Amino acid sequence: MITFKKFKNSDIDILYIWLNKDHVKRFWYPDCEYSFEEIHAKYSKKLMNDDTNMFIIVIDDIEVGFIQSYIVDDPKLFNSTEEMVGIDLFIGDINYIKKGNGPLVIREFIDSVISKNIKFVGIDPEVSNVFAIKCYKKVGFKHIKTEFSNTEKKMTYYMVYERKI
Repeated sequence: MITFKKFKNSDIDILYIWLNKDHVKRFWYPDCEYSFEEIHAKYSKKLMNDDTNMFIIVIDDIEVGFIQSYIVDDPKLFNSTEEMVGIDLFIGDINYIKKGNGPLVIREFIDSVISKNIKFVGIDPEVSNVFAIKCYKKVGFKHIKTEFSNTEKKMTYYMVYERKI
């Protein structure tokens, strides 16, 4: 069973551990060596900001990863003019990667957490994150474009999922 526990300050400990796992660090802050204090400050601040909804991914009562959603500031990045939600996620517990959990987690998150009024969900993995791109395609995300992201400073593979509402 997949559930989502609202992220809180006490979850920063496990987040810090996950962010330092090789399979996560490769795509989340790869060029930075954040201390626990810096991660704590960054995510404590995000908790006070209503723009990002953060959760711990729980599979069969085991905390395995992190997922967040937010309203996309510039839908044109995804070739859209409609309001859309963006998501970011990772599975931090290495025992749960490459086992088919990713698509299940994303589908459940879209169905149970994101407002039913939102038709489009965007995700923007790094081009080299081939495993994630395959996962997103399994969910039904469609490739929109590939281009350099000035925000992320990397080549980005923009993808959109269209919900039937």
